[in-house]
Amino acid sequence: MRNYLHTLKAVALLFLLLNTSTVFSQNCKPTIVSEDGNTEYFGGKVRDAIGLLTDDKSAYTFYVVQVNKGKDGTVAFVSFFEPVKDRDAYNKAINDYLTEEKLKTSFLEIQVDNKIIRIPSTNCLLEPKKTLGEIYGYTVSIQGDIVKEQVLLLQNSDIQKFKIVIGGKPYERTFDKPTKITQTIMKAVSCVNLDNMFEVKKKKPSELNLNEVEPSNYSVEIIGKWLSQSTNVTVLEFIGDKLRVIQRGIVVSDGNYKISGTRLIYTGATSSGASNNGVSNFELFLKDMITLKDKGQEITYERIE
Repeated sequence: MRNYLHTLKAVALLFLLLNTSTVFSQNCKPTIVSEDGNTEYFGGKVRDAIGLLTDDKSAYTFYVVQVNKGKDGTVAFVSFFEPVKDRDAYNKAINDYLTEEKLKTSFLEIQVDNKIIRIPSTNCLLEPKKTLGEIYGYTVSIQGDIVKEQVLLLQNSDIQKFKIVIGGKPYERTFDKPTKITQTIMKAVSCVNLDNMFEVKKKKPSELNLNEVEPSNYSVEIIGKWLSQSTNVTVLEFIGDKLRVIQRGIVVSDGNYKISGTRLIYTGATSSGASNNGVSNFELFLKDMITLKDKGQEITYERIE
């Protein structure tokens, strides 16, 4: 997936993405295709603030992006632009919420059919815009994992609300009824190739067993597959004393583990052969839900098998 981040960045940081009309036809062609023809963008403009009498001058475009027809990945992608008055305003934004650490907290929420699709950012990049040597705004590109079930929602219903949170600062647009914008996006996303998309069968919330597990039973109850709630594409599979980390159906790390008290100790290697060792703490252990804390970061997983 990382191999094409630079391709996405190159396209995303073009302000043209926010100011060109959608290229959609009944032949179900992508909205945009990369120069090498390998990366396809399906979506359109969500908000264009040019000429609007409002304090919020932001503009953003949303795409579902597929590499090699989805065989090499499918992601959600937003190209965001906001103008500023002068260099002081730009510097204030950089210091207040566009820092590298705060950009990591960015995420996207789309309300469709009264359901919320939440997509945490896996890659958020900032680039200033300049004209005649003076900074007049900035572009932020946001990328996050999206799964088959979420694309199906976007294919079958109009967007009701589109919200981006960049470094803690929210931007949103609400659609009370279908519009040309929502129809364009829905039609474009309907062309996404679902055949190669990662899919996982999750339990309904009412089906989850949330009874607490005693530490003495952790080693028994951990056996099975656990899906990360933050990404929806990362699965931990515990088989005997073996632990596999799977992303989008592909094993990215393989090794051994043991549980000592409330600690999960892992030794293994990535698919490229690099060492991948670590220690995590169980902050929560229920029959069908666990929370692991590693280096200050907590990740919750739910049992899928």
